[in-house]
Amino acid sequence: MSMKTVTCLNCNASITAPQSASIIVCPYCGHTFEVSTGKAWTYYMFPAYVESPSAWRKALQFITRRYGVPSDFNAEANLRKAELYNIPYHVFSCKAYSSCSYGGKQATYLETRNMPILAAYTGTWLDDHAKQLSFSVRGRSFFNPSQAQRSRFHMPTVSYEEAYNAAYRFISGQAMAEASRSCSGSKSLEKVEVNYLGLVHYPFWLMEYVYKGRSFRVLLDASGGRVLFVEYPLSTRSRVTMLTASATIIGIGLLTGLLATALTRSPLGLIGGLVSSLIASSPMLVKSLSIKDKGSETLGHRKWSIDAWKVASSLTRMRASTRLPIILD
Repeated sequence: MSMKTVTCLNCNASITAPQSASIIVCPYCGHTFEVSTGKAWTYYMFPAYVESPSAWRKALQFITRRYGVPSDFNAEANLRKAELYNIPYHVFSCKAYSSCSYGGKQATYLETRNMPILAAYTGTWLDDHAKQLSFSVRGRSFFNPSQAQRSRFHMPTVSYEEAYNAAYRFISGQAMAEASRSCSGSKSLEKVEVNYLGLVHYPFWLMEYVYKGRSFRVLLDASGGRVLFVEYPLSTRSRVTMLTASATIIGIGLLTGLLATALTRSPLGLIGGLVSSLIASSPMLVKSLSIKDKGSETLGHRKWSIDAWKVASSLTRMRASTRLPIILD
């Protein structure tokens, strides 16, 4: 990435920024201005409340609660690298009204939310997660020079106009989608309001740790303390358990399909049973063939963790309660 040097219009410090940066945030005084016009810009940042040791402890606590983690994880896992990133977002308050006409009546729908639009890309795996982040602007505060200077502080490269258009398209699409889900008549977009709340920098801990010679990644919200992404090792025992559970589900699907085929005299029953059992068992089957798993403090990953634990626990109880008969000659 080509870089340029810009002089801060407030404190005269020399600032290194990407060539494509349209807005500059001085990491020394916090003065924010548009490169082309020198116009001052509204700017905030989120404090990094979580320091590196606390971030690593939080990640360890989260990982050890996951299903399938080896029993020696705490003793063998070692933090290799932890870097604090400060990533810029353009934040908008968005409202969109849509309507639907049916049977001579009209219904109106409102979609409203704050929209953070990622304003810079780091070129690391952080980007895919950062662009999906949502947060409340109530947590923002004034500039903290020490936080800016001890982190990888990225300048905005996405312009206000690009971010505004992205927020406009998203909220409009959400309003129309809501009308489509709720009404089968003719739909239209009535009104869209997109108001700029300012530019903010949000802090992330990007960490890497080692377990028995293998590297794993962690991404943690340095302001709110959420585990946004984590990779962790799976024990051999847990993978065998999940593989056995998958095979059991597929076997039940085959038996159900054979029974349906016998009753209906059609091969579609067998095909349906096999396909449905493969779909049901695929998450565990894929994980059982891997040496690592991933998760986060989001509802989807939490639900998978609970479901996997239930299936594996029930299978373990079933094996423990099964006894082979003793046959005497």
